[in-house]
Amino acid sequence: MSLTIAEALQQAQQAIDGGDYGSATTTCAQLVSQFPGYASAHRLLGDAYREQGQPDVAERAFVAALTRNPRHPATSLGLGLIAEDQGSNEAALAFCQVAWELAPNQTALREPLTRVSLPRYGSGGGLQL
Repeated sequence: MSLTIAEALQQAQQAIDGGDYGSATTTCAQLVSQFPGYASAHRLLGDAYREQGQPDVAERAFVAALTRNPRHPATSLGLGLIAEDQGSNEAALAFCQVAWELAPNQTALREPLTRVSLPRYGSGGGLQL
């Protein structure tokens, strides 16, 4: 049975959501191999690697996605979460702000941005969403 790109991406996202990061990595790596210009495959690959505790590989996948589509909020969020995990709060804040600015209607982006802004602005600080 042959899958469309959209079906394969959906399958990879479902694998990530279900904690099957190895399956997601395999699916996304195949997509990236066949369609190297497809940003969403690179982004999901980054998500899968980040969830597996491989931030360097995840970061490379997110950067590849970002170069192909700089306007995808989940890519910027992924880079922000990696920066946060690595203790680079300024970079985390910058990437999370970009994600929020790209999609302010996505309420799921508010919590990470608020969290990474605390060291800079404090709980009653100057971050305006």
